Amino acid sequence: MLKQDRIQVHMHLYYKDPSIYLMDKIRQKWDGRVNISLNDDGEANDTIVEYAQKIFPEVRTVTTPNLGNDQIGFKKSIATNKESGKDWIFYVHDKSQDKQKWVDDIVDPIINQEEVVDELIEKDEYGIISSAKRCNKIFDEEYLIEFSKKCKLSEKNLVVGSRHTLVWLRELQYILYDIHGFIDRKNINFQFTAGTMFLINEDIVKLSHDCIHENYFEKQYRPDGKVEHALERFYYYVSACLRKKIMFI
Repeated sequence: MLKQDRIQVHMHLYYKDPSIYLMDKIRQKWDGRVNISLNDDGEANDTIVEYAQKIFPEVRTVTTPNLGNDQIGFKKSIATNKESGKDWIFYVHDKSQDKQKWVDDIVDPIINQEEVVDELIEKDEYGIISSAKRCNKIFDEEYLIEFSKKCKLSEKNLVVGSRHTLVWLRELQYILYDIHGFIDRKNINFQFTAGTMFLINEDIVKLSHDCIHENYFEKQYRPDGKVEHALERFYYYVSACLRKKIMFI
């Protein structure tokens, strides 16, 4: 079992069957309280909560506007149901049925190596523990310029989407500097686990969430180019600013 005296679990859930699948997976290594955020228009909300209450001893919930991403749910869940005294957050969210393999790739390395995880969270130098299976490197402007030169006309939307993400990431970095004075100019080509599911130190979450506002999120979904895609990368940047190591397992 994962250490319940150091870890709090937060989930954002929307799809009925994928949510049940994810909760069953977490329950294998967790029998404590869970904190769930739900979209306020979720058709499966009642079913999801009822199932959670059957398999976990305590369930806390919040609802958020459906703005096309789980991150606003994560922010509200932490703001509303953060557990004092637990300095690590295990954050996960469901994905549509066709992306179940993605969830497995990100979550399984953490819950299947709980002894490794338990050892790592006792070391002050670590800030994020996440899956190596979906580890990516950020696309900076130089890379995007070269990619744009070589890509087909039909792929230009991918370049523009990545540039939008990069613009949002830079803006979050400026906001972090304005609010807290943190900047890591040398670390702009860092690695991150795509999917925004991880074990993360609460100090990183606090600083990251200080930099975002509900107004930044939009209803329309797209696979790249929005603030949530920048935030996916930004957590790792904030960890570097705090001189915390990232462990990809």
